[in-house]
Amino acid sequence: MASKQQEKSEQTRMELKESAYKLFLEKGYDGTTIAEITSNAGYSTGSFYRHWKEKEELFNLIQDEFLEKIITLIQQAISEITSQEQIVDLLVNIYFELTKDSATLRLFVESPQAIKPDKFMPKIRELLGFCTNILSAKINSLSQGQRNELSSYQISSLIYSFLGGYILLNSIGMEVSSIETLRSALLAVLKID
Repeated sequence: MASKQQEKSEQTRMELKESAYKLFLEKGYDGTTIAEITSNAGYSTGSFYRHWKEKEELFNLIQDEFLEKIITLIQQAISEITSQEQIVDLLVNIYFELTKDSATLRLFVESPQAIKPDKFMPKIRELLGFCTNILSAKINSLSQGQRNELSSYQISSLIYSFLGGYILLNSIGMEVSSIETLRSALLAVLKID
């Protein structure tokens, strides 16, 4: 059982992280200072340093949690899928879940960490690799005995490239009009009736 001090420390950590997230969205990574994060949360600057060494460490934690959310959504839903059309539905729903708050997406795409080769992009490549592999395995299991023009890996890569383009468009403010528009486009690309 956690002591009162441990609970208070965890509460402080959570409030500082929430403060940082809000300020990063509002002012950007570069426009946000540690002093603002702590002041906004009602703590001293020393409280910040009890949890993180620097602002970038906290930013990376927020990014990791964002990416973990994507993986969790996929893992929870993929086991229940019984058709390729349901795969499209899952991906479209995940796309809209992730982009409904385009400010979060824009924050990660436009941040200085996003362009550092050793930071955000390896995480994105790892996520896309995971998604492509899990999707490929699911398509393989659904396609037993069927002849496809494309391999399951090619199909899953195509879907993720397609959605990645839409996510990028959304991050720069060009939103997709509806779930049905995206779903219809994916079904047409994959020639699923």
